[in-house]
Amino acid sequence: MEKLQSGRCELTKDELKFIENLYRKYSKELLDYATQFLDENNAEEAL
Repeated sequence: MEKLQSGRCELTKDELKFIENLYRKYSKELLDYATQFLDENNAEEAL
């Protein structure tokens, strides 16, 4: 499979899609968790 350059990691298109799907599915939960440690703007940026 062709790898895509993402930062310093090389991810395949399938791996990027998998991560995107996880983010879409769990973004609210991730944001709720992150705001326990960061203010909302920084939590959104971190995600």
